[in-house]
Amino acid sequence: MANSKSARKRVDTNERNRVRNSAYKASVRTSIKKVQSLVLTKASAEDVQVAVQAAQSLIDRAVSKKLYKPNKGARDKSRLVGFVARNAEAV
Repeated sequence: MANSKSARKRVDTNERNRVRNSAYKASVRTSIKKVQSLVLTKASAEDVQVAVQAAQSLIDRAVSKKLYKPNKGARDKSRLVGFVARNAEAV
């Protein structure tokens, strides 16, 4: 356990940030799954497009907050758009 007063404060701050960051990462994963489910249920193209834009926005924000490394953000967005493109042809 932390010995000094400032170290104890950092423990509290780190825990608060860890919870906040994990919640944000979960929302990013949820938005990606939402896009995938919309595509697989053959939702309208407009709904899919809105969901893709929202997911990309969340990914970009996670990269800017340094929750994701830039390459992971680019990879996730690329996979998402590729998934939509591959499955849109089947519709």
